[in-house]
Amino acid sequence: PLESDPLFNCPHESFMPRRPDEFVAVSEFLLRWSRQIVFVDPHAMAKNRWGEALSAMLACVHPESTVRYCAVDAPQGIEKGYRLDELKEKWPRFIPNGKALEFILLGKDSGMDTHNRFILTERGGIKFAWGLDTAGDGSKDVVNVMAEETHAAMFDEYYNLTKRSVLERVEIIGTKK
Repeated sequence: PLESDPLFNCPHESFMPRRPDEFVAVSEFLLRWSRQIVFVDPHAMAKNRWGEALSAMLACVHPESTVRYCAVDAPQGIEKGYRLDELKEKWPRFIPNGKALEFILLGKDSGMDTHNRFILTERGGIKFAWGLDTAGDGSKDVVNVMAEETHAAMFDEYYNLTKRSVLERVEIIGTKK
């Protein structure tokens, strides 16, 4: 029966150390075969711990894929202009040379809470409870393969931006060689 086939027997929830190689281990297949990719981390900032994880995952992305990174305005009281300037200055070194990443700063105006983090694609999604950043303390996160219905709603919300106000869009061109 199909249930015994290894392709139909993957874990739907697991623990994952928050290291770049572990982000790749849980997301590589999805990232490699998808062409519309959205990273969602409401608190993303221009710090190495976000950039290193993003860089490792972007190494898996097909060159023709469009990549978007969505965050939410004013996490931890950081002013919007400062945050965007920091991202434009620091994130290019984590993005493959010549590859564009669209960074979108969203308003806090949706019906959906913005705590969890996601990788969403047209093929499926993964939910992370705590972040798309690395943790130097050896901590772990719980990751989930998203159910089809939940994924469809979240992909629509973050890729098509059906329920979000867009405060800023910034295209970041990679310089990492």
